[in-house]
Amino acid sequence: MRECRKCGAELAEGVDACPKCGEQVDSGGEKKATRNLTTTLLGALKGYWPHILVGVLFIVMQWQFPFVEWWKSWQKPHSYYSHGPLVPLISLFMVWANRKRLAQIKIQPSWLGLILVLPSIPFFIFGRWTGSGNVCAITFLTFLVGAALMLFGSRMTRLLMFPILYLLFMVPMPSTLLDRASFPVQKASTTLAAKVLHYSGMVFSDSDGGWGIRQAGNLIYSPKLPAGPGESEGVLRVEGECSGFRMLISLITFTAFFVYMLNTHWWKKVLLMGISLPLSLFVNGLRIAVIGYVGIWTESAEAMFKFHDSWAMVFELVLSFAILFGIARLIKAVDFGIPDPKEGEQAAAGDIRRTKSSTISQAAVTGLFCLIIFTNYAIKPLEATARGELNRESFPPTFGSWFSQDLKMDSLTQQELKTADMLNRFYINGAHDVETASALVQAARDTDAFHDPHSCIPGGGSSIDEDRIITIRFDKPRPFEVKATYLRFSNKDTGDSFLLVYWYSTDNHSYPRTSQVRLVMRAEQLKDLQAIAKSWFGVGSAEQAEANYKNRQSYCYRFSTPAYYEDSKTSLARLQKFIKEFVANSPHFEQQD
Repeated sequence: MRECRKCGAELAEGVDACPKCGEQVDSGGEKKATRNLTTTLLGALKGYWPHILVGVLFIVMQWQFPFVEWWKSWQKPHSYYSHGPLVPLISLFMVWANRKRLAQIKIQPSWLGLILVLPSIPFFIFGRWTGSGNVCAITFLTFLVGAALMLFGSRMTRLLMFPILYLLFMVPMPSTLLDRASFPVQKASTTLAAKVLHYSGMVFSDSDGGWGIRQAGNLIYSPKLPAGPGESEGVLRVEGECSGFRMLISLITFTAFFVYMLNTHWWKKVLLMGISLPLSLFVNGLRIAVIGYVGIWTESAEAMFKFHDSWAMVFELVLSFAILFGIARLIKAVDFGIPDPKEGEQAAAGDIRRTKSSTISQAAVTGLFCLIIFTNYAIKPLEATARGELNRESFPPTFGSWFSQDLKMDSLTQQELKTADMLNRFYINGAHDVETASALVQAARDTDAFHDPHSCIPGGGSSIDEDRIITIRFDKPRPFEVKATYLRFSNKDTGDSFLLVYWYSTDNHSYPRTSQVRLVMRAEQLKDLQAIAKSWFGVGSAEQAEANYKNRQSYCYRFSTPAYYEDSKTSLARLQKFIKEFVANSPHFEQQD
């Protein structure tokens, strides 16, 4: 017999309220709801355990690479993909939002998924072996779509296609593509900020010339901005992380989700997606201008930097989404949510009976994923087996009036450059003790060992002021010429300028850009992997194929020097003279070019 919790009166079974005091009592509904939930979960586990198993295998298969590498990329300071961890959660929410529609679709496994899964296996092995996150990103999607077809069928996969493709927003773009795409955005944001500061200075300044705003590349100068000791002008530097490209990626990511969830006409969705690019440029330009306002009005560089590191991003996010949602309301695109399925459609919820065909397809995709997991452990990544080897005696510690000191690479750089063997030397000209230069030589067999300076320099807090390809002709130790990249960059904290000249060499060919040598190395790695695979079937020798890629390596040559307040032409000529003397006295270049 139950008792009332308030007055203690005895209650008969099935009574919902105490007859004495009127207190509402539990009639067993909570226990019944708990039992129903448990039954539902157990039923789902019993019916869908093959699908759950495949999902677990898929995560295990991708975990070490590329998932861990993606996570590292998301966690980097000023990462373009800091929103990455939210993307899978948003994708799952979109699947959950379609739960009623999914319940109306009968599960009919399709063998069409094999067309995607089978060709993806060798590509995944190649991407895993070479450490190519881009190749693994492609196979990540093809595996996912192929498995969905084999487990659920084409109708359900079609409904899940957008949540699956949405996962692309968490995949970091190739660094070379990222650099090329971010520079135009950086320049456009700087130009807009400079114009906003110029015209507002004409309005608010007492001077006829306004605030004297002028733009040089990604730099904004003004005598009203906080300046260093002895400087007549202050400078506002728009670095790579402030280019607006990071905001563009994040805005497109969340706009795609917002548009997908809107129940409105297609043209309104296209319009909202289309304004993402101009909106991100506009708002980022305003953000840079506001940072300039803080510096002009407070006359404090410290206040300007504090605002940049704290409230500037908040300002940008709030303004971006306020404008986006305002436009959505203006065009009356406010019906947020996935509409319910139409009445009269045959419900197939719970129709999880396993036919012979579905059982075979489930077993097939499970077996394929297990095979791929096995290859992850059976095939060691190239970075673990093919390290570069550099003969340091082939590079002169002294020549002419130059003497040097070898510098030890820090652990973080060594970790980032993975398989590279590196020589880092700092040279001093004995005839002019203030003249210095640095030579960095790398030898590697893995493309990840070569990092593009266009990414490294902005990441170190400097901005690239000049960027072009030059030709250097050598007479010693033999006649040859190379195409090299020339960069001039400056440090925002110290105000110092530096010059950098670099090129790559592989198989007696030189390349000025990192992207070029990476493509060549990837092509050679693919040939190596094909030769190794053929040897498994008795075609060729596995030992010979492995020896080929172990004996082949590529080189990177980087030379840098301070600009010493010289013009670019003079300082570049001085650096080229050093490079030619270095090469002329290096036995290494007797065979390499």
